Amino acid sequence: MKRKYNSLLKKVVASSVAAIASTYGADATPDYSFNESSDCNIKETSLKRNLKEKLLLKMTSDGDYYLSSHRSHSSHRSHSSHRSGSSHYSSSHTSHYSSSVTNTSRSPSKSTGSKTKTTNNQTGKVSGIYSGISSSKSSIGSRSISLGMSGPDIKEVSECLIALRYLKASQLSKIPSGDVICDEIVMTGLKQYMIDKGLNPDRAFSKEMALGLKIDSDNYKALGDRLLSPGSVGTDVTELRNLLIDKGYLKGKKKGKFEISEFDETLLEILEAFLSDNNRSWTGFVDSAIVNLLKQ
Repeated sequence: MKRKYNSLLKKVVASSVAAIASTYGADATPDYSFNESSDCNIKETSLKRNLKEKLLLKMTSDGDYYLSSHRSHSSHRSHSSHRSGSSHYSSSHTSHYSSSVTNTSRSPSKSTGSKTKTTNNQTGKVSGIYSGISSSKSSIGSRSISLGMSGPDIKEVSECLIALRYLKASQLSKIPSGDVICDEIVMTGLKQYMIDKGLNPDRAFSKEMALGLKIDSDNYKALGDRLLSPGSVGTDVTELRNLLIDKGYLKGKKKGKFEISEFDETLLEILEAFLSDNNRSWTGFVDSAIVNLLKQ
């Protein structure tokens, strides 16, 4: 009878250890030797790790037995925090075995955006603005732009707006880390850019718009950035053309800020007429003096 129990218990222990190993890993299972003595107990002989769970298999007086999971401590003064789990097997149900394991884990809470002070380079004033939506690795066009953002892409967006004459560098605000913040001033510049592009300024500034802003910034030349002469092509020639329309010397519809125009013979004749009426003569180049006269 005892041998029969020992054989049965060996099979149950093997199944139980396999269940524990599949859940907790092999390191959680101790080594065992099976005692053939009359007490029919299976005793633990060694531990792989002191803090890993151990299994104790005991027989009850009514012929049943249970397998308990026990975590040892270096000190056994208190066992109030020990965890135990049991797997029950009845001698009257030799074909049925069941085990249960409970594993509880906690997920660390994630921090959310915090309110950060920002400083405006022009006014020196400090204001509070939420800067939780930020990215240290983002580049222009990698995400949509919205109020409160910071990061390399916001710096690029700001530089584009400065190049397109929507902002001045002195108007930018930065957070303590040195990143430019997308504040109301930057958003105003973005909305004006959208208007000049024929876009709805109430729409979100998407990734595609950000990429378009970068392209327009790279191609844009403001009137006065360089000397113009017949044959020049660029957005600055478009600006020259639009100013002559405003002055009433050139007929036609004004072009958009980012459209390209060529400095052709017709435009030269009209410019010479404008200069003549203002007691100026054509010197071969459109310089800052002519630009200032056109903008008066």
